[in-house]
Amino acid sequence: MVDLSIAMTNFAIDIMRVGNSDLVHHNVHFRRHLTSSLQTKYDLVIAHRVLCEIGSKESRLELVASLWRRTKRFLILIDSGLYDAFEALMDARDFLLLSGTQLHLEDTISLLEKHNLMTDEIWAILHDKSISDFERYAIISEQVPDEVTLPTALPSAKIYAPCPHDLGCPKLTTNSQCVFPVRWRVIRADGRRSTREISGTETGNFTFVILEKCLRRPEETLARILRGGIGVVDEFALLKAFNIFSCIP
Repeated sequence: MVDLSIAMTNFAIDIMRVGNSDLVHHNVHFRRHLTSSLQTKYDLVIAHRVLCEIGSKESRLELVASLWRRTKRFLILIDSGLYDAFEALMDARDFLLLSGTQLHLEDTISLLEKHNLMTDEIWAILHDKSISDFERYAIISEQVPDEVTLPTALPSAKIYAPCPHDLGCPKLTTNSQCVFPVRWRVIRADGRRSTREISGTETGNFTFVILEKCLRRPEETLARILRGGIGVVDEFALLKAFNIFSCIP
């Protein structure tokens, strides 16, 4: 666990043990800063409600890139259900997806020449400024063997959840956010109870994205239901249709 705040670290230690006993999980380590070495990578990296605490978009993306370099397989970003938090989350999502298709020109040329894969067609594609980075990456990838890893700004990523696609989020065009309800046990230092509290718990929304360090392969992907429960009945009160809103692949 990495947190600059000593108070938050002590709080985390307290809730992870019973009384004055040892920690429930003995393999948990606490740090104030990320390790400087990128040699150690983790199967699962989680960043919970940290993006909106960082003042600038540039600093947020620097942190996301640093976390991604330390990720072996999955990176989970979690934040509140507020629109600003969702927007910051989508910035991080799109940044990792796009960085995974931005080729380093000189390194790519050297790699292809080393494997005797450079052709006039590939050379023209690499220097064509009329196509996007993604198009360039996709075309070059189809013309090199699978065992050749193209040098990109960051390791390639795909969305594991909740999005069934790697395209732009349509929610941003409507100034709305993709949120999920959650119920949690309330812990208050002052011992007071909130008016929203029911049986010691509250309900709220959060937003998240899970990125996997790999390329998305062509495959069938099911649409994800965003909202449902709207029935259409006829004059005899018989259900004729059931409308749902989905995020299509």
